[in-house]
Amino acid sequence: MSVVGIAHVQVTVAADRMAAAMTFYRGILGLEEIAQPSRDRPEAGAWYRVGAIELHLRGDAAAAGDPAASRRHVAFLVTDLDRMEQALQAAGIARLPDARPIPGRRRLFVRDPGGNRVELVEAAPPA
Repeated sequence: MSVVGIAHVQVTVAADRMAAAMTFYRGILGLEEIAQPSRDRPEAGAWYRVGAIELHLRGDAAAAGDPAASRRHVAFLVTDLDRMEQALQAAGIARLPDARPIPGRRRLFVRDPGGNRVELVEAAPPA
């Protein structure tokens, strides 16, 4: 038995930040929103496809605490980090300091509207 991949990542936001978080993931990062399974109890949030992996965005009352104290994050590979940073700046999303840069690896950190850290890593060009 072994882990062979990631099926999905779930990030949580306070209910009053859900619309802003959905705009961040769909509108700014450009993730493809996908249908959620129908349930007898609908849940606030959205699901997105990122390649073969899903990102699930859910409302959570506990997310209203101090998200800045957490290092939890999802990391996305991006093709043009400079253009992504420009889009984030235009949306008023501040870049976070990178306390532990990786030599030879371009990346940046931001927080989504729910306070979750998001790492954006420039994908290596094809060899």
